[in-house]
Amino acid sequence: MRAGLVAVALLAGVAHADDATSLHDGEAPALLRSADEALLHLAPVSLPYTAGLGARNDVDEHTRLRIGTHSWVELEGTRWSNDLDVPARGWGAGIRAAHDFGWFTVSVGAQLNHVDSPAMSRSYYDVGLTISKSKRLSRWMTAWIALTIGRRIWVGERPPLGEQDATQVTLSIGTTFK
Repeated sequence: MRAGLVAVALLAGVAHADDATSLHDGEAPALLRSADEALLHLAPVSLPYTAGLGARNDVDEHTRLRIGTHSWVELEGTRWSNDLDVPARGWGAGIRAAHDFGWFTVSVGAQLNHVDSPAMSRSYYDVGLTISKSKRLSRWMTAWIALTIGRRIWVGERPPLGEQDATQVTLSIGTTFK
């Protein structure tokens, strides 16, 4: 027992973060940092079942444009494929805009997606609204909480088998590491 307490005391002295989060208050919000840092991106609706579990992004392109000091627009394009569980491929093209109001950030987005598989060839679009708050905890870690409301609409007569037009509300809490 005594050896365990000594080990905990020694480890507590070694592990530390930056002094305080107030050191970072003068920085740009987490969603508007430099181009080499990843943006927090929350998909408004989860991937469709038709993509399968083994889907991987083959191409993932993003272009971010700043509009003023607290707003940005991002254009994105993806191409994915799945050779593991469901032979399928697809693409997506979308736009997302955000504004930082200081205490929180609001982001809206829309994306058109297409899925090609032996069973179907269909398109759908996702629209979403996210209200989020991020806080830089240290040089390497940012914490965030977000509430997202998203809607998926399948193009055509009705959604494919196993899919449906859906609305989702998601609460996300997490951290990101640099």
